[in-house]
Amino acid sequence: MDLGFLSTQLGTISITSVTFILSLVLAVAMTLKSRRSHLASHVFWAIGLWVFAITVLIEVVFSAGLYSGLIEKVYLALVAVLVEVLALGSMQLVRSRALRFSYYGFFVLSTGYLFYGTAVSSVGSLVSNYIMSGIPPLPVTIASAAITVPATAVLIAIAAINFARTKRKRMLCVIAGIALVAAAGSLYIAQFPSMLYIAEFIGILLLWFGFG
Repeated sequence: MDLGFLSTQLGTISITSVTFILSLVLAVAMTLKSRRSHLASHVFWAIGLWVFAITVLIEVVFSAGLYSGLIEKVYLALVAVLVEVLALGSMQLVRSRALRFSYYGFFVLSTGYLFYGTAVSSVGSLVSNYIMSGIPPLPVTIASAAITVPATAVLIAIAAINFARTKRKRMLCVIAGIALVAAAGSLYIAQFPSMLYIAEFIGILLLWFGFG
């Protein structure tokens, strides 16, 4: 897909750098908020936003033409884990202790499988034209889907329930932002790598309004 300036190296560096700055500021803001509130949900959301900032920083590195198999493996793992960590934050809003601990168990098992699959798989070079655009190994793809699909469902469902209860319009921004950030990986796998960065950029803007 030809997106003009965004398809160039300078365009890729520009959008990833701006997205990184926004995600970094939001991660710092959420961290400070978690220190004031002492709420577990805010702690997990802050960790998730830090993970997101790290993944975007890696994308900045890719756009500069610097990459290796190890960095690509770290990126693939973090992209999936960040959605699950954000979901852990939302699970703190669920009153049922059994549901929370069930998701903790799922988190440990699914993340363990993801790390194992990523470690033993031969990734090769997935970066093309300064963008992560290759197809990940099958074990990594399966593990990522097993993590991101349930995590995205948890995030959107809990945000929707909170919106129904509180009528806070910011929850709609959270829902849309999370959906875009989670869908970014699907756009990458579907071979629309440039759209990956656009989805991340719009997603982080929506989360700004939602969490702000």
